[in-house]
Amino acid sequence: MDFRIRKATPEDADFVLALFARPHVIGELHPPKSVDGYLRALEDFHLEHLIIERGGEPFGNMALETAPEWLLTIRVLAVREQRCGAGRFAMEYAIRHGFDDVGVHRIFLEVLESNHAARRLYESVGFRDEGLYRDGYLDESGAFRNLVPYGMLISDFHSMESAVEQTRTLDR
Repeated sequence: MDFRIRKATPEDADFVLALFARPHVIGELHPPKSVDGYLRALEDFHLEHLIIERGGEPFGNMALETAPEWLLTIRVLAVREQRCGAGRFAMEYAIRHGFDDVGVHRIFLEVLESNHAARRLYESVGFRDEGLYRDGYLDESGAFRNLVPYGMLISDFHSMESAVEQTRTLDR
């Protein structure tokens, strides 16, 4: 199924709140506490709130931060269903958007050490594991959990593009 990305609107509040209540998302990210909290978040000029659509319907949520101007941070990525291509689509969008449209030098994100599915996804699109923040995340229950930072530099992106182009040339 085809995915697309659009800017989030206030009308997306109920969808986003329900998305953060899904079993595979609970505990992985700090959700907006209310519709009003979501609406306030939309006003943060440092964050670009996006909706991933599948078949014209909301399917996921992504928030990108571009401050300072040389850095794009993926703050939120949550999808309604896992392993259907939406996460990969969103990550590839964020990479292209960051390097091609915004012109950043680096893209960064953090993920819970225990979120193996997300970590596999990030590594498969070219992000590098950059260490471990012990007890770097305080979850909703008050428990500390380890975070793994991931990064991609523009030079990594260009290397990946060159490798893909070489493969295409060899396949001809």
